[in-house]
Amino acid sequence: MKSQFIKEIGSVGGEWGYKYKGYYIIPKEKGRTGKKYYAFYTPNFEHIDLFGSRYEYTALDHAKLLITWRIDDAITSFEVEARQA
Repeated sequence: MKSQFIKEIGSVGGEWGYKYKGYYIIPKEKGRTGKKYYAFYTPNFEHIDLFGSRYEYTALDHAKLLITWRIDDAITSFEVEARQA
């Protein structure tokens, strides 16, 4: 997966990040410690708030798994609702 400049996310200048299955994964640094982690955005550039666990995503492969899980979970929920209708 190749890093790309994403104009729509962040401040006026945008940010560098990765587009994966329509979602955006943006590398960030945590406060004074400088530890790296990934932030997530929807295809509509809305921030996905992971609350306390947001600093756990320190590897790109781990970040990609979160996106895959969200998509799989949404598909499963849709199928369950469709069967109940």
